[in-house]
Amino acid sequence: MTQILIIDSDLNLRTILKLNLMKTLGLNVVEKNTASEAVALLEILPTVSLVICRDKILEEESASLIANYFTSKHTLIPLIIMGKNTTQYPQVCVVDVSASWKIAIEMVAQVLGMRPNWEENLIAQDFVPISISHFLNIHQTSIGCDVYVRVKKEEGIFQYIKRLHSQDTFQRSDIEKYLAAELTEFFITKESFPRFVNYVTSKFVSQLDQTSIMGKERLQLTAESYEITRDRIHSIGIDEATIEIVHESIKSMQSCLKDGSALDNFLQMLQANQLTYLYAHSYFSCLLLHGIVGQFSWNSAQVRDKLTYLAYFHDISLEEEYLVKINTLEDFTNFSFKKHEKEKVLNHAFASSQIVDRFAEIPIGVSVLIREHHGMKNGIGFPDELNLKIGPVSMMFMVVEAFVDQFLQLSGDVTKEQLQEIYTKLKTIYNKSTYQQTLAALEALTLGRK
Repeated sequence: MTQILIIDSDLNLRTILKLNLMKTLGLNVVEKNTASEAVALLEILPTVSLVICRDKILEEESASLIANYFTSKHTLIPLIIMGKNTTQYPQVCVVDVSASWKIAIEMVAQVLGMRPNWEENLIAQDFVPISISHFLNIHQTSIGCDVYVRVKKEEGIFQYIKRLHSQDTFQRSDIEKYLAAELTEFFITKESFPRFVNYVTSKFVSQLDQTSIMGKERLQLTAESYEITRDRIHSIGIDEATIEIVHESIKSMQSCLKDGSALDNFLQMLQANQLTYLYAHSYFSCLLLHGIVGQFSWNSAQVRDKLTYLAYFHDISLEEEYLVKINTLEDFTNFSFKKHEKEKVLNHAFASSQIVDRFAEIPIGVSVLIREHHGMKNGIGFPDELNLKIGPVSMMFMVVEAFVDQFLQLSGDVTKEQLQEIYTKLKTIYNKSTYQQTLAALEALTLGRK
């Protein structure tokens, strides 16, 4: 049986490619998460007939690595690159990353001189999950596609039941009932996904631009737009609509910061469980940074602007909340990772900086701050001791984020004694000059308020 190799960190894409290659072409498929892993495999598995590879996986130039390996071995195994061709390798075909996975299957068939049997053997992911947060601010508006809930019939088999019709109108309270029942996702058809996400994005952009929305309502809308932005970056990527919602979301976040009741609004909504951990982590970090930066010589409007973008984007490459909570070498060492998560966490600061670099209008220097936000200049890994070679703004952010991590673990009305316990712990860790200055400013801000 002909054997091919798929190299991609996207498990969902690998799965659907593998299933359809097996069913429609009768191929034997091997999967690897990175090109580095694939090269190690190819050393002992020389019978691969074709390779499908993402052009770049995190900081790894995956397609180039595979092409260079084949060249060094004087072999001409066909290489299908998902993305851009950055190689001189002669046996290359390119598939646009935004194209349907069917195009990749058809290209494999063409290269191997085969014909896919779509009609009998197609295995497609017909439905994709959508966070319920997408629906909270499009109430009283037709959404243009049917919406389903998923019910498990038996192991590995699900039934999709329609809950909202394409022309239905609904209230926010209708959606909140599903949240109260601990349902976190709806499902829509794969074909409807891009159109639906663009629709939701446009609705959020128009709402964020309304100056009449203030206080807690503004904070909640901004928090929900942040979740939409994250989902959009990971599912569709960075296009004009993504850039537009980021711009409006950041502007709305800055508006929240200027509110005289900003901290009280945040704490009340946090206690009422009205904010996700991801947004609470970013917004509270930003709020505290803006609260203390005035005590430092480098304070300026430009620095405040950078701090906002830093707080907003620093963990943008991580999709899972539980991975965002890993912020120190100790956290990393003690965490029980699932397959492929370790590398994602190690590289997330660098990966987040790469995402930010694709936004042309973000202030210069933000990507550097994001790379350094865990104390490593290259954005990879966690330091085993305080790094004095990163910039002072990065040092300040590290301390503030450490405080926020500890604070968000508390519940109820946080007491002065609990805050003092946090500072006692942090003082043993951040015991160098600039780090200590940040701790002192932060302690004065928070304990002074108490």
